[in-house]
Amino acid sequence: MAVQLANAESKCRELAAENVALNDKMNKLATWPGIEFYSSAWEFCNLDGNDALEFMCDVKTPATDAFLTEVRAQGVEMLLDSLPPHYTARADIAEFAAKVRKGAAL
Repeated sequence: MAVQLANAESKCRELAAENVALNDKMNKLATWPGIEFYSSAWEFCNLDGNDALEFMCDVKTPATDAFLTEVRAQGVEMLLDSLPPHYTARADIAEFAAKVRKGAAL
């Protein structure tokens, strides 16, 4: 139990660190020269738009990606659990859940 708790805390720390990095990037992008944000769209007022997009796209989030992959797999398994036992596609759905968990079905 203590090992499971330590693993969960470690994953939470990794997720929090990625979140901080993403927030820092967004704050820097919000003050990027020549970029303005209107309602729900960014407007690039000069040629720095590509630089700004490259700046945002270089963020890696492996802990967040792993977390979301597991959430997706659990969602597929919830569907599987809701089906009647005699449903013919149960094996295919279980296989799909395993592929999602491995990241192969995305």
